[in-house]
Amino acid sequence: MPSYDTATGAQALTLKLVGNSNAEIEAITGIQPRTLNTLHCIAIARGLNLQRARRSLITILKIASALAAIQSRLKRLLQRCFQRSIETNTHGRKPALRS
Repeated sequence: MPSYDTATGAQALTLKLVGNSNAEIEAITGIQPRTLNTLHCIAIARGLNLQRARRSLITILKIASALAAIQSRLKRLLQRCFQRSIETNTHGRKPALRS
């Protein structure tokens, strides 16, 4: 079995748990399907609970999705505020053009 760092192995197992195919996982991580299956078996032997892991991952993905939506809204709000601050000065008037 080729040697992969822990992060790559964890990424591959996570992708497998959320339902990605072996071909997709190989394209993303470079880990071959046989190696991935070995990592999966080792994780189960060390106590990986598939049902609990899937539920936890789904919860994490939902939270990440909500955070992405909040980040997007916050970015739009900040852009609008910044645009308004450029358009007006501290007294609410448009700044005079300097030559």
